[in-house]
Amino acid sequence: MTNVDDLMGIEHIDHCIDMLRQSLMCASDVPPITFSRKTLQDKMQGVAEVIHTCRNFPAVQKWAWDRRVRNEIDKTTVVQDDPLGWGSYTYVPGS
Repeated sequence: MTNVDDLMGIEHIDHCIDMLRQSLMCASDVPPITFSRKTLQDKMQGVAEVIHTCRNFPAVQKWAWDRRVRNEIDKTTVVQDDPLGWGSYTYVPGS
């Protein structure tokens, strides 16, 4: 299996989906959407002219690029003195 194959493995896809979920939950852009009608007889319609605060996406990309993993990760090593206890963490899907 090559490094390219690992990128599309279920573990990687699950991680990416979870990162997208967390991003949406933690940094949601939630400006109010207002509604308007041309006359009192017309149906309301959403007004799309809402101001959003955007992130500097090129800066976010640079930050991620500067912190990327540059070497192959050894997935067999268990960290014995991990202060967070992740060395003993196990994951059983569906449990």
